[in-house]
Amino acid sequence: MEATVNGCVFTTRKDKQKDRVEIDPQQLSEAMIKAENSGQRVIGWAHSHPNITVFPSHVDVGTQHNQQLYADPLFFGLIISCFNSDSELSQFFKSNQRVQLTCFQAEKDEMGQLISQQIPLFVIPVPSLDKTALTQVSKDILQMLFDEQLEAFNAVHSNTDSNFSPSFAYHSSIYTQNISLMVDRFGVPLMATLKDRLERNERLIQELSATEK
Repeated sequence: MEATVNGCVFTTRKDKQKDRVEIDPQQLSEAMIKAENSGQRVIGWAHSHPNITVFPSHVDVGTQHNQQLYADPLFFGLIISCFNSDSELSQFFKSNQRVQLTCFQAEKDEMGQLISQQIPLFVIPVPSLDKTALTQVSKDILQMLFDEQLEAFNAVHSNTDSNFSPSFAYHSSIYTQNISLMVDRFGVPLMATLKDRLERNERLIQELSATEK
């Protein structure tokens, strides 16, 4: 059995603990309705593992198992490991950062314990980004991350008595640090990627124009 992924919907994290990710059931329901209205269905979920390996955690496997039980037996999970250093890469590239991707489902072993089972994944390159994908990558994801940070800051700030208290100053500095980190880790690489695509498209246009002449 094969499945083709034609799009994705980005959701905010319900649980913001470092060792787990949890999808808001309401947002998942809205994604399913959106897919059904377009003649498709939700067939998987994805999340990242910043600074750690790509292997699913026991929480990931449990979440995946529940999706296979209650959503679709063919439901699969994707994990993207990013900002994970590999010293061997520094021998060949300027950066030792690597990005890994795995696709998995959950199953039970002989002892009845849940384990992850890797399944084949094929990434089909596309020559260009459509308007929807471009908006998601360049605007929606970044806005969602900013909103998460602002929500966390406001939740803490609501418990402080004054904008001039040491507690407010401390949490303000943490908020500023997190925003700066997001711009550095996400915004800057994103703009560099979009700039590269623009320059490549401009060169392609020039080549095509020269061919027509």
